[in-house]
Amino acid sequence: MSSQGRLCYLLRKIHFCQNTRTRIPGMKGFFSKSRTSESAHGKMKARTLNYEDERLLRSARELMRIRKSNVSSVASCLRTKKGTIFRGVCIDTSTGMCAEYGAVASMVTEGETEIDTIVAVTFDAKKMRYPILPACGRCRQLLVEFGNPWVIVKENQKFRLSDLYPVPWRGGFG
Repeated sequence: MSSQGRLCYLLRKIHFCQNTRTRIPGMKGFFSKSRTSESAHGKMKARTLNYEDERLLRSARELMRIRKSNVSSVASCLRTKKGTIFRGVCIDTSTGMCAEYGAVASMVTEGETEIDTIVAVTFDAKKMRYPILPACGRCRQLLVEFGNPWVIVKENQKFRLSDLYPVPWRGGFG
């Protein structure tokens, strides 16, 4: 990255952090902006998206733009705790597979097992846009096996998986 590109990146990050009150490592006085939302299970703590989350969302939308077809209508991207991004698409067949499964399979194939943040998008042909799709119950159960990641559910909102899926199945019948 050029010095001018790096400067633009840092200025955007500082501007974003000031507007959202997100903490910049090494700088005091900025705190993560959070909001509490009511749900059927009590209060959930929502967070606004940071720059890395926005990059992840753009990556998912780009993947959907490239891969949308009659057998693939959803794209998912996840970021691991190490910062690596993995991508996957759904397979719309009789034995289908969700896009989140594809992204998780890519991650596990490469030897990583801890998800930091995940997002899924689809294509809305009527409005010509790529809306975010919250993970379905089956995918939430899968994600539980890889930690308590942030799940992006709206344009500028993410929740911990434990807020969205408070009572996962942990195996056994006792």
